Amino acid sequence: MPSLLRRVARPDRFRVSLTDAGGGLALPLASRQTWIIGLGIGVASLVVASIAWQQLSSMRHPRGDAFFDLVIRLLRWSWVVGLWVAALGLFLLMIALLFYREFARVADNRLIHVARFGPIRAVMEYDLANVRNLRAEGTGGEGARIRFDYGHRDRGLGAELPLAEAEARVKMIQAAIDGMATRRASQAAAAAPRPTPRP
Repeated sequence: MPSLLRRVARPDRFRVSLTDAGGGLALPLASRQTWIIGLGIGVASLVVASIAWQQLSSMRHPRGDAFFDLVIRLLRWSWVVGLWVAALGLFLLMIALLFYREFARVADNRLIHVARFGPIRAVMEYDLANVRNLRAEGTGGEGARIRFDYGHRDRGLGAELPLAEAEARVKMIQAAIDGMATRRASQAAAAAPRPTPRP
């Protein structure tokens, strides 16, 4: 698979929702720090809104009814509307980043990772049977991130945690993987046909 496709490869299931059922074994995560970017985007939103307001104020006094003047005013109105739409989009993006949170849990033989942007949740689900090389990867000092291999890509859960906490989360996920493998082996053994005794 080309490297670009590996970068954008999705989990087994991906959905965007306003609600999340929850349940299962909760795995507390540290969320990535996005509030600084959110504040920067908020400032950009104010700047764009200010420009839009100045443009709108300069259009209050019509200059005439000539065709050329009408075309100019239509173009300026389009420009002002575009600025207001951009300001609104930046404002909503600011809200999403300021209230960004991450959660994870293990439920129904799946590792479920939820990224919450304000009221919107991006839910990513991974089949535990395909999780490989689960680890607490050091980031320098006493911190570590939870990482694992899935398909052709290296993936992570949440931001940096204290090493002891990251290792504890890894043990919880690994225990769920081992338990699932044991259950599947038992089910396969129970379902296997038994040899018919010879007379």
